[in-house]
Amino acid sequence: MEMHNIKLDWGSTLENHIEWLEELYDSDQIRSSYEAIIPLLIENKIPSRVIVTGGKVIAYAFYIKGNEDERIYSTMGFLSTKIDEGKISFLVDWLIDESRRENKTIIMNGIFNEPINFMELITKKDFNVINRIRMELELTDNVMSDYILNDKIEFKNIHNSNLEETCDLIYDSFRGLPERILLPAGDNRSKLLSKSLMDGTYGKIMEKISYLVSENNNTIGGVIFTDGSTELKKIPLLLFIFVLSDYRGKGLSEEILASAIFELKKSGIKEVQLWVDRNNFAYNIYKKSGFKECENEKTPIYFFTP
Repeated sequence: MEMHNIKLDWGSTLENHIEWLEELYDSDQIRSSYEAIIPLLIENKIPSRVIVTGGKVIAYAFYIKGNEDERIYSTMGFLSTKIDEGKISFLVDWLIDESRRENKTIIMNGIFNEPINFMELITKKDFNVINRIRMELELTDNVMSDYILNDKIEFKNIHNSNLEETCDLIYDSFRGLPERILLPAGDNRSKLLSKSLMDGTYGKIMEKISYLVSENNNTIGGVIFTDGSTELKKIPLLLFIFVLSDYRGKGLSEEILASAIFELKKSGIKEVQLWVDRNNFAYNIYKKSGFKECENEKTPIYFFTP
């Protein structure tokens, strides 16, 4: 039986989902955020769909509108192993219809008990996938130690006073890349990203190892590291390496990374981590530099643009 916007015990329905997310992200903010969402689901103030069999909920989906105008955020959960393609399609098709009705891009992740065939099915329905993986690098003495830096490049540390300028550059650098969908959208996107960085959403910025890069007085790229305090493993996080498209393919990303690694080693840091889409050109740069994939630490993100 397919049902929607019914009044049910969302607290019990989502408990295993919440526990899984808490373990996955090692965050005490997961439960508090769901404690705010659950009453709205109970009162049907958040759009939802559920599938009920034998009086029990076996699958569900809901979405929340973002603070900006261009996105809605969704998740799903499956509470039975007997979920056929028809049931998955019912939930996915509903989200597609809502995306078109709202004229907003829908972003979906954190799917509980994701069926094996889910990615195959959803991509047939014109969803795109970002296959983000976590990578780590041990900062041994010989890591990028023989890299010769270009003496024409100048570095300027990133701090609160130039964060918005930095965010403008990040958006320009990510133009045309799928991962740009993960950044705030809307007219105030740089201010929103800047605020997230200042508020520590991604951890505290390591100002000594985060900088803008200039060549001939033109700012062309940069790098941002945080302390990784919001990650499961509390080691420094390479949050962004960004280079304007006109300067890609000239080794600039490698130079920025080599300089950052030199400063990290000088500070006594032993290892760093990052998240990257396997299809991003930067993946090969990281792998060549010695970063290694972390097994079973993959986070697929699905998005659909009407």
